[in-house]
Amino acid sequence: MRILRGQLQPLLDERKPTLLALTACNHGEGTTTMIRELSRSLALDGAKVLLASVAVSPRPRSARSRSARRIVSTQIAPTLFFVDIGDLHQNRCSNSAIIDFRDWVESVKEQYDVVLTDVPPILNNMNVGPLLRPQDGVLLLMEAERTRSAVLATTVASIETAGGHILGIVFNRRRRHIPDVFYQWL
Repeated sequence: MRILRGQLQPLLDERKPTLLALTACNHGEGTTTMIRELSRSLALDGAKVLLASVAVSPRPRSARSRSARRIVSTQIAPTLFFVDIGDLHQNRCSNSAIIDFRDWVESVKEQYDVVLTDVPPILNNMNVGPLLRPQDGVLLLMEAERTRSAVLATTVASIETAGGHILGIVFNRRRRHIPDVFYQWL
């Protein structure tokens, strides 16, 4: 996480608020875990962070936001706020729900230093394009030994076609088939 934060720091310093999206090529590659850890890391360093992701039980205590349709909750740290976007992760999510969420983020973003959005896999939900355009950048997560190069290339093309700017690719769940002791001689 420290390396990822170091790479993102110039963007975080330059733009306030910073809007970042994290997505993957396929379901189950660790996007939700990665974005939660990134948000926790940023909040522990003092940044006021809004995390838009899928809720897990138990639900944190909540307070109404400006929008009656979205609830912002304090979670873990005093500077980390959470909004549930589980409805956007459903396969049959409507374009109007995505546009409503994008407009809601535009109305509340000035209250935060960083807004992190957990975007569903692009190839499974082609209508999430409106979420990518207003973002300052998109981090694409790919799982080691699972994501094929053709799928990665198609995902990158889809993000760029939708107007998203890819900041980088995060390589997740790398396995070491050679014991750590032997890496010093390789």
